[in-house]
Amino acid sequence: MSLPEAKLFVGAVGVIFEVTFKDQDGAVIDISSMTANTLTFRKSSGAGMTKTGVLSTDGSDGKLRYVTIVDDLNEAGWWKLQGDITLTGWDGPSNIVEFEVFKNL
Repeated sequence: MSLPEAKLFVGAVGVIFEVTFKDQDGAVIDISSMTANTLTFRKSSGAGMTKTGVLSTDGSDGKLRYVTIVDDLNEAGWWKLQGDITLTGWDGPSNIVEFEVFKNL
């Protein structure tokens, strides 16, 4: 999973979050034929936010991304992110990552 390298601040728009799906052995899963996906963000307050991701490329690299819009990153503190996809004969989540959103002045 890749997170932005720069610090994230409340209200940031255009931040790219990217999830890479891998099997138990660490091999990338081809997600080009997925039938559904979600990216679930858990805010510092515990509230959830679910978004639909888009393929980063053709899906053979296992990468799914979401780009933030206005009001997405609306709380300072520690957040969590987890992706979930459905493929024919397979349904599964990604690892969970944590990231921090900082207050503005």
